[in-house]
Amino acid sequence: MTKEVSGTAETKKLDYYDGIEYLNDAFSALYHSEGRVVQGENGVAFEYFIKDHLGNTRVTFFEMTERFPTTGGMNVRWTFKRRNRKADGLQGTIQKDTMTEEVLQEHHYYPFGLEWTGDWRSYPDPQDQANAYRYNGKELHSEVLKQLDDVDVTLGLYSYGARFYDPSVGRFIGVDPLAEKMPAWSTYSYVFDNPIKFIDPDGAIPYPITIRSFAPFKTFGGGFHGDNRGYSKSTSASARVHQKINFDTDKTSLSTNVWSSPSWHKWRPGFKRTASPSVEIGNFAISNSGDSKTFNFDTHYAGANPLTPGAPPIDVFSDFSITSNTESGTLDISGKLTGDNFPSTEAFISDPSGQSIFLGIGFYEGSPFTSLWGDNKDNPITSFSFSITTDSDGNFTGIRVGETNYSIADWNKLFEQADPDKNANK
Repeated sequence: MTKEVSGTAETKKLDYYDGIEYLNDAFSALYHSEGRVVQGENGVAFEYFIKDHLGNTRVTFFEMTERFPTTGGMNVRWTFKRRNRKADGLQGTIQKDTMTEEVLQEHHYYPFGLEWTGDWRSYPDPQDQANAYRYNGKELHSEVLKQLDDVDVTLGLYSYGARFYDPSVGRFIGVDPLAEKMPAWSTYSYVFDNPIKFIDPDGAIPYPITIRSFAPFKTFGGGFHGDNRGYSKSTSASARVHQKINFDTDKTSLSTNVWSSPSWHKWRPGFKRTASPSVEIGNFAISNSGDSKTFNFDTHYAGANPLTPGAPPIDVFSDFSITSNTESGTLDISGKLTGDNFPSTEAFISDPSGQSIFLGIGFYEGSPFTSLWGDNKDNPITSFSFSITTDSDGNFTGIRVGETNYSIADWNKLFEQADPDKNANK
Protein backbone atom coordinates (compact mmCIF):
# COMPACT_ATOMS: atom_id res chain seq x y z
CA MET A 1 0.00 0.00 0.00
CA THR A 2 1.24 3.49 -0.84
CA LYS A 3 0.35 6.92 0.53
CA GLU A 4 1.30 10.12 -1.28
CA VAL A 5 0.99 13.57 0.29
CA SER A 6 1.08 16.60 -1.97
CA GLY A 7 -0.18 20.16 -1.87
CA THR A 8 2.78 21.38 0.20
CA ALA A 9 6.23 22.44 -0.92
CA GLU A 10 7.32 18.81 -0.99
CA THR A 11 5.54 15.69 -2.22
CA LYS A 12 6.15 12.66 -0.02
CA LYS A 13 5.50 9.01 -0.77
CA LEU A 14 5.18 6.42 1.99
CA ASP A 15 5.08 2.72 1.09
CA TYR A 16 3.87 0.08 3.58
CA TYR A 17 5.02 -3.51 3.43
CA ASP A 18 4.33 -5.95 6.30
CA GLY A 19 5.35 -3.64 9.15
CA ILE A 20 8.07 -1.85 7.18
CA GLU A 21 7.73 1.71 5.91
CA TYR A 22 9.68 3.28 3.04
CA LEU A 23 9.75 7.07 2.73
CA ASN A 24 10.40 8.25 -0.84
CA ASP A 25 11.65 4.74 -1.75
CA ALA A 26 14.17 4.64 1.14
CA PHE A 27 13.86 2.62 4.37
CA SER A 28 12.21 4.69 7.10
CA ALA A 29 11.04 2.41 9.93
CA LEU A 30 10.33 -1.18 10.94
CA TYR A 31 7.56 -1.71 13.49
CA HIS A 32 7.38 -4.59 15.97
CA SER A 33 5.43 -5.48 19.12
CA GLU A 34 7.65 -3.41 21.46
CA GLY A 35 8.24 -0.35 19.28
CA ARG A 36 10.16 0.35 16.10
CA VAL A 37 13.56 0.68 14.42
CA VAL A 38 14.00 4.03 12.64
CA GLN A 39 16.58 5.18 10.14
CA GLY A 40 18.99 7.85 11.36
CA GLU A 41 21.64 9.86 9.62
CA ASN A 42 24.43 7.49 10.66
CA GLY A 43 22.57 4.25 11.21
CA VAL A 44 19.41 3.06 12.93
CA ALA A 45 17.92 3.86 16.33
CA PHE A 46 15.73 1.58 18.46
CA GLU A 47 12.63 3.22 19.91
CA TYR A 48 10.16 1.67 22.36
CA PHE A 49 6.49 2.36 23.11
CA ILE A 50 4.63 2.41 26.42
CA LYS A 51 0.91 1.75 25.91
CA ASP A 52 -2.08 1.83 28.22
CA HIS A 53 -4.73 -0.88 28.61
CA LEU A 54 -6.66 0.36 25.55
CA GLY A 55 -3.65 0.10 23.25
CA ASN A 56 -3.04 3.87 23.18
CA THR A 57 0.62 4.81 22.76
CA ARG A 58 1.42 7.13 25.67
CA VAL A 59 5.22 7.39 25.54
CA THR A 60 7.88 6.81 22.88
CA PHE A 61 11.43 6.54 24.22
CA PHE A 62 14.80 5.19 23.22
CA GLU A 63 17.94 3.99 24.96
CA MET A 64 20.76 6.36 24.17
CA THR A 65 24.47 5.73 24.32
CA GLU A 66 26.57 8.88 24.02
CA ARG A 67 29.23 8.07 21.46
CA PHE A 68 31.46 10.19 19.28
CA PRO A 69 32.39 9.59 15.63
CA THR A 70 35.19 7.08 15.39
CA THR A 71 36.44 4.95 12.57
CA GLY A 72 33.99 2.10 12.17
CA GLY A 73 31.72 3.49 14.88
CA MET A 74 28.11 4.67 14.68
CA ASN A 75 26.56 7.75 16.21
CA VAL A 76 23.27 7.56 18.03
CA ARG A 77 21.01 10.00 16.25
CA TRP A 78 19.95 12.20 19.13
CA THR A 79 22.26 13.29 21.96
CA PHE A 80 20.69 16.07 23.99
CA LYS A 81 19.95 16.98 27.58
CA ARG A 82 16.79 16.23 29.52
CA ARG A 83 14.79 19.11 30.96
CA ASN A 84 13.80 18.91 34.59
CA ARG A 85 11.32 21.20 36.35
CA LYS A 86 12.75 22.26 39.67
CA ALA A 87 10.72 22.81 42.83
CA ASP A 88 10.95 26.59 42.35
CA GLY A 89 9.39 26.29 38.88
CA LEU A 90 12.57 27.23 37.02
CA GLN A 91 13.88 25.11 34.19
CA GLY A 92 17.07 23.20 34.85
CA THR A 93 19.05 20.63 32.94
CA ILE A 94 20.39 17.24 33.84
CA GLN A 95 23.31 15.85 31.87
CA LYS A 96 22.36 12.48 30.47
CA ASP A 97 24.29 9.46 31.63
CA THR A 98 25.69 6.83 29.32
CA MET A 99 23.12 4.14 28.40
CA THR A 100 20.03 5.87 29.70
CA GLU A 101 16.52 6.42 28.33
CA GLU A 102 15.23 9.54 26.62
CA VAL A 103 11.54 10.31 26.26
CA LEU A 104 10.88 11.36 22.67
CA GLN A 105 7.09 11.70 22.57
CA GLU A 106 4.31 11.92 25.13
CA HIS A 107 0.58 11.75 24.36
CA HIS A 108 -2.59 12.28 26.38
CA TYR A 109 -6.05 11.62 24.94
CA TYR A 110 -9.67 12.51 25.46
CA PRO A 111 -11.86 9.35 25.56
CA PHE A 112 -12.64 9.44 21.82
CA GLY A 113 -9.01 9.95 20.80
CA LEU A 114 -8.54 13.69 20.41
CA GLU A 115 -5.19 14.63 21.92
CA TRP A 116 -4.81 17.05 24.78
CA THR A 117 -2.68 20.07 24.08
CA GLY A 118 0.06 20.85 26.54
CA ASP A 119 3.76 21.11 27.17
CA TRP A 120 4.37 17.43 26.44
CA ARG A 121 7.53 15.97 25.00
CA SER A 122 7.51 16.31 21.20
CA TYR A 123 9.66 14.42 18.75
CA PRO A 124 12.98 16.06 17.81
CA ASP A 125 13.52 17.15 14.22
CA PRO A 126 12.87 15.89 11.64
CA GLN A 127 9.21 15.91 12.68
CA ASP A 128 8.12 13.76 9.74
CA GLN A 129 9.75 10.77 11.43
CA ALA A 130 7.74 11.10 14.64
CA ASN A 131 5.78 8.03 15.72
CA ALA A 132 2.35 8.36 14.12
CA TYR A 133 0.84 5.21 15.71
CA ARG A 134 -0.97 6.68 18.71
CA TYR A 135 -4.65 6.30 19.71
CA ASN A 136 -5.51 2.56 19.83
CA GLY A 137 -2.09 2.06 18.26
CA LYS A 138 -3.47 3.29 14.92
CA GLU A 139 -1.70 5.56 12.44
CA LEU A 140 -2.59 9.25 12.58
CA HIS A 141 -2.50 10.98 9.20
CA SER A 142 -1.43 14.46 10.29
CA GLU A 143 0.53 15.69 7.29
CA VAL A 144 0.13 19.39 6.46
CA LEU A 145 -2.00 19.65 3.33
CA LYS A 146 -1.97 23.44 3.01
CA GLN A 147 -1.69 26.65 5.01
CA LEU A 148 -4.53 29.13 5.50
CA ASP A 149 -3.60 32.40 7.19
CA ASP A 150 -0.47 30.75 8.65
CA VAL A 151 -2.57 27.90 10.06
CA ASP A 152 -1.58 24.36 9.08
CA VAL A 153 -4.47 22.35 7.60
CA THR A 154 -4.07 18.64 8.33
CA LEU A 155 -6.15 15.55 7.64
CA GLY A 156 -6.23 14.48 11.31
CA LEU A 157 -7.69 11.02 10.67
CA TYR A 158 -6.73 7.61 12.07
CA SER A 159 -6.50 4.60 9.77
CA TYR A 160 -8.37 1.57 11.15
CA GLY A 161 -7.88 -0.68 8.14
CA ALA A 162 -11.52 -0.99 7.09
CA ARG A 163 -12.09 2.78 7.26
CA PHE A 164 -10.83 6.10 8.65
CA TYR A 165 -11.75 7.57 12.04
CA ASP A 166 -12.07 11.25 13.01
CA PRO A 167 -11.23 11.72 16.74
CA SER A 168 -12.55 15.29 16.75
CA VAL A 169 -16.14 14.05 16.32
CA GLY A 170 -15.78 10.45 17.55
CA ARG A 171 -17.09 8.96 14.30
CA PHE A 172 -15.82 6.94 11.36
CA ILE A 173 -16.04 8.82 8.07
CA GLY A 174 -16.97 5.70 6.11
CA VAL A 175 -19.86 3.26 6.38
CA ASP A 176 -19.28 0.12 8.44
CA PRO A 177 -18.58 -2.76 6.00
CA LEU A 178 -20.59 -5.03 8.32
CA ALA A 179 -23.43 -2.56 8.89
CA GLU A 180 -26.14 -5.13 8.15
CA LYS A 181 -25.06 -7.09 11.23
CA MET A 182 -25.74 -4.18 13.58
CA PRO A 183 -28.97 -2.48 12.43
CA ALA A 184 -29.64 -0.80 15.78
CA TRP A 185 -26.51 1.37 15.56
CA SER A 186 -25.34 4.15 13.26
CA THR A 187 -23.09 2.86 10.50
CA TYR A 188 -20.57 5.57 11.48
CA SER A 189 -20.54 4.99 15.25
CA TYR A 190 -17.32 4.19 17.06
CA VAL A 191 -17.24 1.41 19.74
CA PHE A 192 -20.96 1.71 20.52
CA ASP A 193 -20.28 5.29 21.72
CA ASN A 194 -18.41 3.91 24.74
CA PRO A 195 -14.61 4.17 24.27
CA ILE A 196 -14.01 3.42 27.96
CA LYS A 197 -15.42 -0.10 27.64
CA PHE A 198 -14.62 -0.99 24.03
CA ILE A 199 -11.93 -0.67 21.39
CA ASP A 200 -12.30 -1.23 17.66
CA PRO A 201 -9.15 -2.92 16.35
CA ASP A 202 -9.94 -2.58 12.64
CA GLY A 203 -13.20 -0.71 12.11
CA ALA A 204 -15.19 -3.97 11.85
CA ILE A 205 -17.23 -5.80 14.54
CA PRO A 206 -15.86 -8.40 16.98
CA TYR A 207 -17.75 -11.01 19.02
CA PRO A 208 -16.96 -9.64 22.49
CA ILE A 209 -16.64 -12.01 25.43
CA THR A 210 -17.30 -10.40 28.81
CA ILE A 211 -16.03 -11.73 32.14
CA ARG A 212 -16.86 -9.87 35.36
CA SER A 213 -16.20 -10.19 39.07
CA PHE A 214 -18.98 -8.48 41.00
CA ALA A 215 -20.05 -8.15 44.63
CA PRO A 216 -23.74 -9.13 44.91
CA PHE A 217 -24.00 -7.41 48.32
CA LYS A 218 -24.96 -3.84 49.12
CA THR A 219 -21.83 -3.55 51.27
CA PHE A 220 -19.06 -6.00 52.12
CA GLY A 221 -15.59 -6.25 53.62
CA GLY A 222 -16.33 -3.91 56.51
CA GLY A 223 -18.52 -1.38 54.72
CA PHE A 224 -17.21 -1.12 51.16
CA HIS A 225 -19.77 -0.44 48.45
CA GLY A 226 -20.93 -3.55 46.58
CA ASP A 227 -22.67 -3.98 43.24
CA ASN A 228 -25.91 -5.07 44.93
CA ARG A 229 -27.20 -7.18 42.03
CA GLY A 230 -27.62 -10.67 40.64
CA TYR A 231 -26.19 -12.26 37.52
CA SER A 232 -26.62 -10.01 34.50
CA LYS A 233 -25.56 -9.64 30.87
CA SER A 234 -26.31 -5.91 30.83
CA THR A 235 -23.38 -3.88 29.52
CA SER A 236 -24.17 -1.15 32.07
CA ALA A 237 -24.00 -3.42 35.14
CA SER A 238 -21.34 -2.45 37.66
CA ALA A 239 -18.57 -4.83 38.76
CA ARG A 240 -15.34 -4.84 40.71
CA VAL A 241 -13.49 -5.97 37.57
CA HIS A 242 -14.71 -6.04 33.97
CA GLN A 243 -12.89 -7.83 31.14
CA LYS A 244 -13.79 -7.54 27.46
CA ILE A 245 -12.16 -10.01 25.05
CA ASN A 246 -12.48 -8.75 21.48
CA PHE A 247 -12.94 -12.09 19.76
CA ASP A 248 -13.68 -12.27 16.02
CA THR A 249 -13.71 -15.41 13.87
CA ASP A 250 -12.51 -13.39 10.85
CA LYS A 251 -9.35 -12.11 12.57
CA THR A 252 -5.93 -13.60 13.21
CA SER A 253 -5.21 -11.64 16.39
CA LEU A 254 -6.87 -11.10 19.75
CA SER A 255 -7.10 -8.10 22.06
CA THR A 256 -8.62 -7.53 25.48
CA ASN A 257 -9.13 -4.68 27.91
CA VAL A 258 -10.07 -4.44 31.58
CA TRP A 259 -11.50 -1.75 33.83
CA SER A 260 -13.31 -1.34 37.15
CA SER A 261 -16.40 0.42 38.43
CA PRO A 262 -15.79 3.04 41.16
CA SER A 263 -15.27 1.94 44.78
CA TRP A 264 -16.15 3.78 47.98
CA HIS A 265 -16.82 3.15 51.67
CA LYS A 266 -20.22 3.75 53.25
CA TRP A 267 -18.65 6.17 55.74
CA ARG A 268 -17.17 8.31 52.94
CA PRO A 269 -19.55 7.99 49.96
CA GLY A 270 -18.08 11.06 48.28
CA PHE A 271 -14.55 9.68 48.29
CA LYS A 272 -14.55 7.37 45.25
CA ARG A 273 -11.61 5.63 43.64
CA THR A 274 -11.36 3.42 40.56
CA ALA A 275 -8.98 0.48 40.38
CA SER A 276 -6.58 -0.11 37.47
CA PRO A 277 -6.65 -3.87 36.92
CA SER A 278 -4.13 -5.74 34.77
CA VAL A 279 -4.73 -8.36 32.08
CA GLU A 280 -2.72 -10.84 30.04
CA ILE A 281 -3.43 -12.97 26.95
CA GLY A 282 -1.57 -16.23 26.39
CA ASN A 283 -1.31 -19.26 24.12
CA PHE A 284 -3.33 -17.76 21.28
CA ALA A 285 -3.45 -20.22 18.36
CA ILE A 286 -5.61 -20.83 15.28
CA SER A 287 -6.02 -24.13 13.43
CA ASN A 288 -8.07 -24.95 10.33
CA SER A 289 -9.81 -28.15 9.31
CA GLY A 290 -12.15 -28.10 6.31
CA ASP A 291 -14.94 -25.61 6.99
CA SER A 292 -13.94 -25.29 10.65
CA LYS A 293 -11.56 -22.84 12.30
CA THR A 294 -10.56 -23.37 15.95
CA PHE A 295 -9.28 -20.62 18.24
CA ASN A 296 -7.49 -21.43 21.50
CA PHE A 297 -6.44 -18.80 24.02
CA ASP A 298 -6.26 -18.04 27.72
CA THR A 299 -6.34 -14.84 29.75
CA HIS A 300 -5.73 -13.66 33.31
CA TYR A 301 -6.95 -10.49 34.96
CA ALA A 302 -6.18 -9.12 38.42
CA GLY A 303 -7.72 -6.13 40.19
CA ALA A 304 -7.57 -4.95 43.80
CA ASN A 305 -9.59 -2.60 46.00
CA PRO A 306 -8.11 0.88 45.29
CA LEU A 307 -9.12 2.15 48.75
CA THR A 308 -7.00 -0.38 50.67
CA PRO A 309 -3.33 -0.29 49.63
CA GLY A 310 -1.75 -3.71 49.72
CA ALA A 311 -5.05 -5.56 49.45
CA PRO A 312 -4.78 -8.84 47.49
CA PRO A 313 -6.30 -8.69 43.99
CA ILE A 314 -9.22 -10.58 42.53
CA ASP A 315 -7.65 -13.09 40.10
CA VAL A 316 -9.64 -14.77 37.34
CA PHE A 317 -8.10 -17.06 34.70
CA SER A 318 -9.96 -18.08 31.54
CA ASP A 319 -9.21 -20.88 29.08
CA PHE A 320 -11.14 -20.98 25.78
CA SER A 321 -11.47 -23.22 22.75
CA ILE A 322 -13.89 -21.90 20.13
CA THR A 323 -14.58 -23.63 16.81
CA SER A 324 -16.42 -21.79 14.06
CA ASN A 325 -17.99 -23.87 11.28
CA THR A 326 -19.21 -21.75 8.38
CA GLU A 327 -20.93 -24.67 6.65
CA SER A 328 -23.07 -25.70 9.63
CA GLY A 329 -23.39 -22.18 11.06
CA THR A 330 -22.24 -23.11 14.56
CA LEU A 331 -19.88 -21.89 17.25
CA ASP A 332 -18.66 -24.70 19.50
CA ILE A 333 -17.45 -23.18 22.77
CA SER A 334 -15.69 -24.98 25.58
CA GLY A 335 -13.54 -23.72 28.40
CA LYS A 336 -13.28 -22.90 32.06
CA LEU A 337 -12.77 -20.10 34.54
CA THR A 338 -10.49 -20.58 37.53
CA GLY A 339 -9.09 -18.37 40.27
CA ASP A 340 -10.63 -16.52 43.19
CA ASN A 341 -14.17 -17.54 44.04
CA PHE A 342 -14.77 -14.21 45.69
CA PRO A 343 -16.74 -12.25 44.81
CA SER A 344 -19.22 -13.72 42.26
CA THR A 345 -18.25 -14.30 38.62
CA GLU A 346 -20.18 -14.17 35.34
CA ALA A 347 -19.20 -14.61 31.69
CA PHE A 348 -21.13 -14.18 28.44
CA ILE A 349 -20.53 -13.79 24.70
CA SER A 350 -22.33 -11.30 22.44
CA ASP A 351 -23.13 -11.32 18.73
CA PRO A 352 -23.08 -8.42 16.21
CA SER A 353 -26.78 -7.68 16.80
CA GLY A 354 -26.24 -7.18 20.54
CA GLN A 355 -27.68 -10.49 21.80
CA SER A 356 -25.73 -12.11 24.62
CA ILE A 357 -25.50 -15.71 25.81
CA PHE A 358 -24.20 -16.75 29.22
CA LEU A 359 -21.09 -18.93 29.22
CA GLY A 360 -21.10 -19.63 32.95
CA ILE A 361 -21.33 -18.20 36.45
CA GLY A 362 -19.45 -18.64 39.72
CA PHE A 363 -20.92 -18.45 43.24
CA TYR A 364 -18.93 -16.54 45.81
CA GLU A 365 -17.14 -18.32 48.63
CA GLY A 366 -15.69 -16.89 51.82
CA SER A 367 -14.83 -13.21 52.13
CA PRO A 368 -12.20 -10.75 50.89
CA PHE A 369 -10.19 -11.50 54.03
CA THR A 370 -9.96 -15.26 53.39
CA SER A 371 -10.48 -15.93 49.67
CA LEU A 372 -8.15 -13.58 47.77
CA TRP A 373 -4.67 -14.53 48.96
CA GLY A 374 -2.63 -16.04 46.13
CA ASP A 375 -3.89 -16.29 42.56
CA ASN A 376 -5.73 -19.62 43.16
CA LYS A 377 -5.22 -20.54 39.51
CA ASP A 378 -6.13 -24.19 40.10
CA ASN A 379 -9.35 -23.33 41.94
CA PRO A 380 -12.39 -24.00 39.66
CA ILE A 381 -15.02 -21.27 39.19
CA THR A 382 -17.07 -22.66 36.29
CA SER A 383 -16.69 -24.73 33.13
CA PHE A 384 -18.74 -24.89 29.93
CA SER A 385 -19.11 -26.84 26.69
CA PHE A 386 -21.94 -26.23 24.22
CA SER A 387 -22.76 -25.16 20.66
CA ILE A 388 -24.35 -21.90 19.51
CA THR A 389 -26.32 -21.93 16.27
CA THR A 390 -26.13 -18.82 14.09
CA ASP A 391 -27.93 -17.35 11.09
CA SER A 392 -26.36 -16.24 7.81
CA ASP A 393 -25.34 -12.90 9.38
CA GLY A 394 -23.54 -14.58 12.27
CA ASN A 395 -26.19 -13.71 14.88
CA PHE A 396 -27.10 -16.24 17.57
CA THR A 397 -30.28 -18.29 17.13
CA GLY A 398 -30.05 -20.97 19.83
CA ILE A 399 -27.95 -23.23 22.08
CA ARG A 400 -27.37 -26.96 21.91
CA VAL A 401 -25.97 -28.99 24.84
CA GLY A 402 -25.58 -32.62 23.86
CA GLU A 403 -28.97 -33.59 22.43
CA THR A 404 -30.87 -30.78 24.17
CA ASN A 405 -31.75 -27.52 22.41
CA TYR A 406 -32.47 -24.23 24.20
CA SER A 407 -33.81 -20.92 23.02
CA ILE A 408 -31.61 -17.97 23.92
CA ALA A 409 -34.19 -16.70 26.42
CA ASP A 410 -34.57 -20.08 28.15
CA TRP A 411 -30.82 -20.60 28.32
CA ASN A 412 -30.09 -17.21 29.83
CA LYS A 413 -32.92 -17.62 32.33
CA LEU A 414 -31.05 -20.57 33.88
CA PHE A 415 -28.28 -18.18 34.92
CA GLU A 416 -30.20 -14.96 35.56
CA GLN A 417 -32.47 -16.73 38.07
CA ALA A 418 -29.55 -18.24 39.99
CA ASP A 419 -28.93 -16.83 43.47
CA PRO A 420 -25.38 -15.41 43.72
CA ASP A 421 -25.65 -15.66 47.52
CA LYS A 422 -25.93 -19.45 47.27
CA ASN A 423 -22.64 -21.29 47.48
CA ALA A 424 -22.50 -23.83 44.66
CA ASN A 425 -20.81 -26.40 46.89
CA LYS A 426 -23.45 -26.35 49.63
